[in-house]
Amino acid sequence: MDIKKIGVASGIFSLLAGVAFAQTIDWNALLNQVISWLQQNPQVVQQVVQQGSKILGGGPSACTGITFERNLKVGMSGADVKCLQALLNQDPETQVAVSGAGSPGKETTYFGPKTKAAVIKFQEKYASEILTPSGLTKGTGYVGPATRAKLNSMLAAPPLPPIPSPSPSPSPSPSPSPGAEGMMTVKDVGAPSGVTLYPGDSNKGVMAFSIKATGSSLKVDRVDLYFDKKPYRCLTYVALYDGDNAIKGVTPTKEETTEVSTGVYQVRLAGLGYTVAKDTTKTITLKVSAPAAYPTDCSGSVTVYVPQNGVRAIDEAGVEQREPSGNLSGKSFTLGSTQTATLKTSLNADSPVGGKDGVAIISATADETEVELAKFDFKAQTLGVTIKTVGLEIPTTTKVNAIKLYDGSTQVGSVPSVATSVTIEDVNVDVAKDTTKTLTVKATLAKEAAGNSYTVTLATSTTKAEDTNENTVYASDRVTANTIYVYTVAPALALDSQSVTASDQNATGGNEYGQFTIKFKVTAQGGDVYISKTAINLAVKIERSATTTLADPNSVTLTPVSGATEKDHTYLVREGQTAVFSVVATYSSTVADQYRAKITHLKWDTSDTSSPANNWTYDWALRDLKTDFVGLAAN
Repeated sequence: MDIKKIGVASGIFSLLAGVAFAQTIDWNALLNQVISWLQQNPQVVQQVVQQGSKILGGGPSACTGITFERNLKVGMSGADVKCLQALLNQDPETQVAVSGAGSPGKETTYFGPKTKAAVIKFQEKYASEILTPSGLTKGTGYVGPATRAKLNSMLAAPPLPPIPSPSPSPSPSPSPSPGAEGMMTVKDVGAPSGVTLYPGDSNKGVMAFSIKATGSSLKVDRVDLYFDKKPYRCLTYVALYDGDNAIKGVTPTKEETTEVSTGVYQVRLAGLGYTVAKDTTKTITLKVSAPAAYPTDCSGSVTVYVPQNGVRAIDEAGVEQREPSGNLSGKSFTLGSTQTATLKTSLNADSPVGGKDGVAIISATADETEVELAKFDFKAQTLGVTIKTVGLEIPTTTKVNAIKLYDGSTQVGSVPSVATSVTIEDVNVDVAKDTTKTLTVKATLAKEAAGNSYTVTLATSTTKAEDTNENTVYASDRVTANTIYVYTVAPALALDSQSVTASDQNATGGNEYGQFTIKFKVTAQGGDVYISKTAINLAVKIERSATTTLADPNSVTLTPVSGATEKDHTYLVREGQTAVFSVVATYSSTVADQYRAKITHLKWDTSDTSSPANNWTYDWALRDLKTDFVGLAAN
């Protein structure tokens, strides 16, 4: 026999001895003696609490009303996922995250990569209970029956209450008067409606109904649901929700399902303990989960409704209430075919382009330099995906030592030996449903790459991902990035300001004369830069909105505003410095239309020469160096 139990019993019997033979037992006095004895023997209280804790356990608030009754994996969501994260966060060794989404107190309902990683740690910590019986040695991150059993063992009642202090004998109190009798009304609710339930969908709302309590609060203890298809064949979980809070859920097994009439199947959710306050209305949503693949007898649509007297509640007077008075209409939802994600691909808005970002400066002395070639966007539609491989085409690979792929600042793949078509393997970047991930392509260039240009294209046939239904999906669009020009020394060009004025120069009653001003910045990168000041080396054209034909302006002047030093043939901008130049062009129109000016050619060099070697054009380097359109009358 347990010696501890004998000690506790002996103490209690010694207290009883003083009152056991009294003709009338003062039970309140006896209770006070027991409480006093327990307070004088705290080790006994500790033993009781320890034994109670082993039996009752405890769980976080996010797990209230939760039992793990379905398998969980990446991509699924629901209140049970939030409970899972909360349980994992109770142990520092299995925490989902230290801060942000998924961290203690910030648990979410989405099962993502961080949750999977935490589940693996949990499975390996309790390997003898979860992994070993299945012959596994490493965690999988998949919450199956063994993992659910362990999690459910951690969910139980709250801890034992403290022992109260002795209190004087209470005065007799009158018997409580019965509460008020109430009335319950149950009705259909419009939304959700017309839902499609795809294989693998989890906790998807398909129907809702309202419960109104009049004259008394109601404690709802049971709800019956009728389906016109076998729920144990077509569904894996059925649950009632108040908003995002789970009330009760069950796995609709064949044993839990009753065929109440031919082709009509009942699922009963009992023991709800759900309260509707007096004179309030609550909306209850039915959420269901689908198997990974539907059996052949699960196709078309399913109708579900609350039958006559399908909701049972007790009012404050203890009177049983049943509603509705007749079958509700319910809702029909469609059993969809297996969903497949779409991987939408595009060029990111911040991908290098134009006079500043389209130029890559490499070291003239270091053996190699890493430069950015492109940023591509990957958007997951319909389902979440994991990007597995990224295929790239690079027509020019001269002096390219490697191509690397980055997710932010983290390198997720590379190919050291570069061909014109490459595939970066094992990328493994997750993209949640309806979100976009930006991946950056960089090249490691040898110092001899100066003078070359590189254009990278995202290939569709070799860029692939796996969605949460384990389908293989490919990039939707072939995307070609802007060409990157490589130099050891080069200017970075950017528009500073622009303006247009129109005036009447011949008193014809219209503004036929335009003056166009373009101010632009030149920053010298890698060394000193010399901008040609000869008119023939600076081309400005007038563009008419109604035609693609470009006209020559009446006059053009180039003037340094700041930061430049005039030389014989050029304006010098020192390395690391920024100069501002102003170009003013004039034009008299002969046709009434909209006109603007733009710089189409600009020559520069790394020394003061009358014949600069580098001629940059509007199509890439100068595309921002232009004015707005202005209306001019006919001259």
